[in-house]
Amino acid sequence: MAKKLQNYLLIAGSVAGGLATKFYEGPHESLVKGYGWDVIIPVYIYNLYNIENDYLKAGVVFAGCSALEIAQHFGLYHGTFDPKDFIAYGVGTALALGIDKLAKRFSRIRTIGTVVD
Repeated sequence: MAKKLQNYLLIAGSVAGGLATKFYEGPHESLVKGYGWDVIIPVYIYNLYNIENDYLKAGVVFAGCSALEIAQHFGLYHGTFDPKDFIAYGVGTALALGIDKLAKRFSRIRTIGTVVD
């Protein structure tokens, strides 16, 4: 049940974050609109993979996002190559990994604190 809730929260957060970057108007608007989605995408993708090792999963997500960016550089994928996107992918991947680790920690604390009859 905890994993399902975590999945829903990550998906909802990704959608909300994506919409927020699209409609954001405020300080550092160009930064948020330019790189916000590149931070959100790895969080969403991380949630899609069912790999037990969290660090391996994070590596696969970062490598996949980076591969698309490299493909843009060589004209194999539509979009504009921006080396700063790698930083955004790293931030998003680290955020997803951190959320996953915290969720698992809280899940274990709840499990340990539960009285079993």
